[in-house]
Order: sequence, then structure tokens, then C-alpha cells
Amino acid sequence: MAGENITRTSQINSSFNTIKSTGEDLTLPVTGVEIESPSNGETINIDKPVYINGTSEYPKNYDCEVLLADGSTAGVIAPTSANQSNFKKTIPGGINGTSDYRSWSIVLEPGLNNLKNGSQALTAKLQCYSPLSSVKFNKVNIITNTSKPLELKSMDISIDKTGQGKNQKIVVGVNDAETNDPLANSGITGSINDDPFSGTTDSLGKYSVSIPASVIDSGAAIDVSVSASADGYKIKKTSTTFEGSPAATDETTPRTSDTDKRDIPNNEEDLADKIFDDVQKQLSEQGINIPLPFG
Repeated sequence: MAGENITRTSQINSSFNTIKSTGEDLTLPVTGVEIESPSNGETINIDKPVYINGTSEYPKNYDCEVLLADGSTAGVIAPTSANQSNFKKTIPGGINGTSDYRSWSIVLEPGLNNLKNGSQALTAKLQCYSPLSSVKFNKVNIITNTSKPLELKSMDISIDKTGQGKNQKIVVGVNDAETNDPLANSGITGSINDDPFSGTTDSLGKYSVSIPASVIDSGAAIDVSVSASADGYKIKKTSTTFEGSPAATDETTPRTSDTDKRDIPNNEEDLADKIFDDVQKQLSEQGINIPLPFG
């Protein structure tokens, strides 16, 4: 009895496996794709060709192919109308001929891919077309670098003067040369008539500094030199000169004119004395000596 039960159990298991195998081929296909090299987190030099190899799994009667996309993304690179062309067909290397993608590879040539410096993604896509459609993805993250220097962007600097009297300031503006966007937190160094200053731009890309009182009082020309720096940008230097303007005089102090310097009598008594003196002088010139005033 025991032997008979074992035989019947074996027959049942064999039949189940046959059904299961048939089901996988027709309705529940086992499909998948893997990127075997480079490995997740590996550092790649993109100055040289990048060799990518992988494997896939699908039923032998299925029509499938493997494609690969590359670029900077936080997740899997999914095919869309915008990036469909990013997926490149890999080269099949399976034992069953030129359509067997159970082993596959592709080479990304320098300058002919979407890889840039930093964290990048590689996404493999297994696309099966018939008898049933199936799509599977696999992604690895890599770190890419290059010996080529990074291309630095350009900036523009503006220098303006504001205020009056002793409250005059120099205002420095820093902007992206292409977009004109303000560059916040840019490092600023410079001088006003050899008087140095330094600081960083605000959220509007501006930095202001007061003109020294000694420079304003001297009335000399105001020479301003500025150097600006920011991450990802070429250092920019510029200079300009503003016309000097001495501090205004104190208008509360009365000004003295030639008229003010003349000897003008201040009262009637002084005026009478002057008249008597003039008359006495004229009489003396005529030989008449009469003391004045009369009385």
C-alpha cells in the first residue's frame, strides 16, 4: 500500500509540473532582465567606451528583445514620447542565434550617450511582443567622471553709485551672463580708491558698501574695482570711475560779500558825525576855520 501511494503521488506531482510548465509558456510567462556589469554604485570613466552586459529570461517560444537607456534620473528611465529614442537596442548573445537576448551587451561610446559627471542611471528594458506582451525593467546606478575640465558659465557685474552727501554707496550686481538671473551668495572683493571691501551678494544678487567719508570729502574721482566668484562660474573682474563730489558746505554759516565789508553807519548819530566831518573838511579846504557842530 505504501509503495502504491508513493507511485500515485509521484504521478500527480509530475502532472502538476507539466501543467505548470505549460501555463508559464502560455499565460504566466517568467520574464526578467538583469544588468550584470557595470555593478550598482560602480565608478565609470566616460572618456572611454562604457561596456554594458546583461542577461534576460523569457520562454523559448516568445519574441523578445532588450533595450538600454542612460541618463540622470532618480528612478527607472521609462519609455515616453520624450525619451523613447534614448532606448538603444542591445546586441543579442544567446546560444540560440541572433534573436536570443538571454545574453546581451551594448557599448556606449564617448560623446554618443547621455551620461554626464556625477550620479547616473542605466535602465535595461526587456520587451516581449508575442504570443503575449510583457515588459520588464532593471536599473543600476553608477558614478561617472571625466578627465575633461568642466565648462564654466559666465557672469556679468554691474557697478552703480547711489545716495547724496556723506551717505553715498557703491552697489554691485552679479547676474548670469546668459539668463540674467541674479547670482546669490557670490563672493565679492574689491576696493574704492584703494580702500578694500569684501562680502557676498544677497538673494537679489546685490552687494552694497559705503563710500569712505575721506573719499567724499576730498572731492576726488571715485575709482571702484570689483572681483566676483560663484560655483560653476568663471571669475569676473571689472572696474569703473565716478566723478567726485565734495560734501556740501554748511548753509547755516552766513556768506561774506564785498558789500558786507563796506563801512556802513549803524545809527543816526554816526551818520551825523560823518556829515559834520565832511563839511569841516570842505570849509578847511576853502580857508574857513569854523568849529562844528554849531552851538
